[in-house]
Parts: sequence; structure tokens; C-alpha cells
Amino acid sequence: MKLASKLAVTRELRAKRYAEGREELQQFYCAAKTAPARAALKHALSGLDRAYRLSTNHGGQPGDWRKKEAKFKEKNNLARQAATNGRQRWTSQHDEMVMGALMPDAEIARLIGRSIKAVNVRRVNLNKKRGRP
Repeated sequence: MKLASKLAVTRELRAKRYAEGREELQQFYCAAKTAPARAALKHALSGLDRAYRLSTNHGGQPGDWRKKEAKFKEKNNLARQAATNGRQRWTSQHDEMVMGALMPDAEIARLIGRSIKAVNVRRVNLNKKRGRP
């Protein structure tokens, strides 16, 4: 069996299981008497719909979030190659630049010799230390 035909069969089975599961949840939802039960079933239905949409993402084409993640990784890898202060202690001046955020993270990373991801992680850690969400 060729890959294309296997994929078609898999898609067909996924769609059938989704339709059956959604129908069953819909029946439970209609039969539910209490508000909490109806709310839980409504939440389950929306979760099922979301999972199905994500699994059938335009015939297997990468979604927008995958493209954004790939672009960020590429950009971060370039910043990592230029990072001269990697694996060094953070100075108070660098911390002030990170927390001031008057410029994009890529620019901060370039100026202090760190990767973009390192700048993001440092900001989160500093916020935790200062008790901010």
C-alpha cells in the first residue's frame, strides 16, 4: 500500500472516530440535567473540536505556529553564534538592560552578547525573584 493511500485511510478513520465521539458527547450534553455537567460536556466538545482541527491541519501542512517557531529558532541560532558572553555570569548592567526593555530582545541579545532565548529566560527569572508574574 502506498503512503498516499495509507494517509487517506488514516484521515478517513480519524474523521469517522471524531464524528462518532462528537455525536456521543452531544447526546450526553443534551441529556445532562445539571449546569455543571452541561458545562463540563461543553468544554469536552470544544476540546475535541480543537484537537481535531489541530490534527487535520490543512492536509498535513505546517501551521502558523510551526512556521513562527521555526523562524524564531533560526533567528535564535544566529544570535547564539554571535553570543560572546554565553555561559558567563549576568552582570547588573545586563539585568537592567533586560528589565528596561526599551528595545527588541534581538537587539538586547546582540548588545550584551547573549541569545534571544537567554534574554527571555533571564527576564522571567528576574521577574520571579522580584515577585512579579
